[in-house]
Amino acid sequence: MFKAIVFDIGQTLVEYSKPLNWSQLYKPAFESISVKCGNTFTDSHYQHAGEVLTKYNTRVNPRDYEVTSDQIFAEIVSDMEIPMSDIEQVKFHFYSYFRQDSSVFPEVEKTLRKLSEKGILLGTLTAYL
Repeated sequence: MFKAIVFDIGQTLVEYSKPLNWSQLYKPAFESISVKCGNTFTDSHYQHAGEVLTKYNTRVNPRDYEVTSDQIFAEIVSDMEIPMSDIEQVKFHFYSYFRQDSSVFPEVEKTLRKLSEKGILLGTLTAYL
């Protein structure tokens, strides 16, 4: 018998309308950041952000080591005329862009209640940054 189950939130408990590979959405995500943070980005800024994100996208370039979002976004903002002090705000709006159209799968609540009633401890993991 299981004593505990840990769920990855994304695509397990919560469905996102965005594709799993975000490559085609890097520019729209940064356009959203531009609006929300009041930045003006050039085409070369968007291209730079896309190149850095693609370099670290494991669906495009698999790797055997972890890279932090701080490292990735520091590389992005350093060439986009964004103060390093704004990195958390940029990350927040970037990830918010991908979470804006999400919904809990319909069977989640019933399933979690049944597991909990059986005394199984429940946990979740997420990459919220």
